[in-house]
Amino acid sequence: MEKVIIEKTYEEFNNYIKEGLEKIKNPLPFLIVDTYDKEGVKMIKYIDLQVCPSSYSCALKELLSSDSGRTEDTTYNKMKLGEYVELSVSYRAMGSNDLSIVLNNFSDEYVTICYFDPKKNAYLVDEFYLGETSVPLYNGALGFWDGFSLTLSQRKANTDFEEVKKDDNGEVPSEEV
Repeated sequence: MEKVIIEKTYEEFNNYIKEGLEKIKNPLPFLIVDTYDKEGVKMIKYIDLQVCPSSYSCALKELLSSDSGRTEDTTYNKMKLGEYVELSVSYRAMGSNDLSIVLNNFSDEYVTICYFDPKKNAYLVDEFYLGETSVPLYNGALGFWDGFSLTLSQRKANTDFEEVKKDDNGEVPSEEV
């Protein structure tokens, strides 16, 4: 089954995703194939998976140092190295054709995704990788598969976050109430 690649200007694409989830065929996420300039106009090519997910969640995960943990005095020291986004996209039961579209479009080692980040209240574009996924067969004779979910993790963690200020002893000063 071939990928359905759609080409739009950035402005058209932004208007398309702003129309609302009820009006667009595949709200989340979009796989970005290419971005480029065409005669001074920013263009974007993306894949329409043609299958709408039944649920979508965007989690902000922390990448912690191996030195993080509790000390003998029961104090927890969280030594954060970075943050990354993890997307969970679930699909209800579907036929083999639709399943093939979804799985083949996520088959590359890394995929560029346009996703909605609720923390920033905006659509963002970044590179993700797919974790392991399994798809339970519901009815082999009809080619019908049970629901499944994909977990996509951001490839590069964000290391630009506000660090907690520590005193000269490396301790976090307690705030007076």
